[in-house]
Amino acid sequence: MVDKYSVQRRQLVAALNRSSDAVGRLLLFGCEHDGQIPPTSKYVWRNLPLDVGHVLAYLVAHEGHHRGQIVMAARQLGHPLPTSVTGGLWQWTRLSKERQA
Repeated sequence: MVDKYSVQRRQLVAALNRSSDAVGRLLLFGCEHDGQIPPTSKYVWRNLPLDVGHVLAYLVAHEGHHRGQIVMAARQLGHPLPTSVTGGLWQWTRLSKERQA
């Protein structure tokens, strides 16, 4: 968890990497359990099927929603992002390689 008012870039990148790793472990866990993520007491929303396909689709859509929020906020604040940035938000293969480097 980071403090949204004082987080530094390095802290945020580390937190995002931890989150990414946790999502990967969750999906792998589901794959190891016949494609199902077993529910726990912490799963209170109970509106999403817990098969790996549904969970992955939800996470991708959720990620896209947040990327869209960033682009929209910048535009509404009078600082629209250049096409190289907005197009780069979706370059997952390149970003994945950069993360591994």
